[in-house]
Amino acid sequence: MDNRLVLLLERIQSDIALVKGQQNSEFAVLNSRLSRLESTLENALVKVDTTTAAITSHTESLQKQLSSTHFRTSSRLNTLSSQLRIVTNSYQKFHTSLNNTPEEIITQIFSWIDSCQVFKFRRLNRRVDSILTTAHFAVLNQTKFDTIIREDLHDGSLEGFFTVLGKGISKAFALAPSSFQTVFARRYRPLLKTLSNSFDWDFTDMRKDDSEWRPVFSKSLCERDWIEELSIFNVQGPIPKEIGRLTLLKYFQISVSEVGAIPADISGCVNLRHFGISECQFKGGFPQEITGLVTLTSLNLCNNQLEGSLPIDLGVLRNLVDLDLCQNQFSGTLPESIGNLVNLEYLDLSINHFTGAVPETLGNLILLQNLVMKQNDFTGSLPLVLLQLIALEECDFRDNPHLDCNFDWPLLKI
Repeated sequence: MDNRLVLLLERIQSDIALVKGQQNSEFAVLNSRLSRLESTLENALVKVDTTTAAITSHTESLQKQLSSTHFRTSSRLNTLSSQLRIVTNSYQKFHTSLNNTPEEIITQIFSWIDSCQVFKFRRLNRRVDSILTTAHFAVLNQTKFDTIIREDLHDGSLEGFFTVLGKGISKAFALAPSSFQTVFARRYRPLLKTLSNSFDWDFTDMRKDDSEWRPVFSKSLCERDWIEELSIFNVQGPIPKEIGRLTLLKYFQISVSEVGAIPADISGCVNLRHFGISECQFKGGFPQEITGLVTLTSLNLCNNQLEGSLPIDLGVLRNLVDLDLCQNQFSGTLPESIGNLVNLEYLDLSINHFTGAVPETLGNLILLQNLVMKQNDFTGSLPLVLLQLIALEECDFRDNPHLDCNFDWPLLKI
């Protein structure tokens, strides 16, 4: 038994010695790895220190450069400020001479200035004035702004181009030389068909009326034979006889003006579709010249002081769709030929002094939608044929004290 215990103890001691040997071997390996790791870490720390030093050095260099740049910028700004004070000195005088500059160079320089601004330089001297009033300059100037002009003339008016360039056309185009206007009209005629004195007028032709300056209907306007639409507001003076030159004119409206009589030459406007003179204190009889404008589809002479009877040949205006003669002093009976206006849709003869019976020929106006005859002196009974006007939406015969109706008509106001 004792021998077996001895042997067991020896075996245990042998195993313990073996385990200790293995541990010592593993500890040696770990120590080796730890030494290598410490070496690597030391190298990394050295590199970090080197990189940090480099970054610090570069940062200091950039700060020096920034300080130098700031100093140079401040110095330059001070210099510019000093120069600006010299330039803006109201007591400093500058003199520029254009006498020795070639004409073509002057033309090219000014052609780059937009049309709303350039013509104020005509006051510099006679030489510049003569250059800016040539057709050659007009062509150059409009060529440089051609893209803008075409983009802003899409609506067929002048307003877009001159508004985009920063000024309203009311003065810009009106003060432009005739050579500029002529070149402009010929160049953009397909795009430009409308004129209104709200933006295009000869403002050098003015007349004082009750302490107010009002534009006068200028003859030069009638030289623009490319006009198709003409709208005039608040002008004074007669319509020039040259109006007949506007053979392409289709729309002509005058409002709140004092224009006197209509010249016979208006018959030259053979393509006129709309003719209107409203609120113009227009006096006299119905303009006989109008009956020659057989292309008219709209005639508006409302709110004037016209008097007398309507022409017996009024019916020749067969293309009329709208006829407004209200608020005048017309009198007499209505001509039977009014029934020939078979395309009429709107007829307003109210607030006049028409007398006699309402003509039965009104029954021919089967397209009529509005019939306004109030405040007149019609007599007798309304003709039964008015019931044939099936398109009628309004029928107003109020304030005709001697007129009655012998039939029921819910639409009628009497």
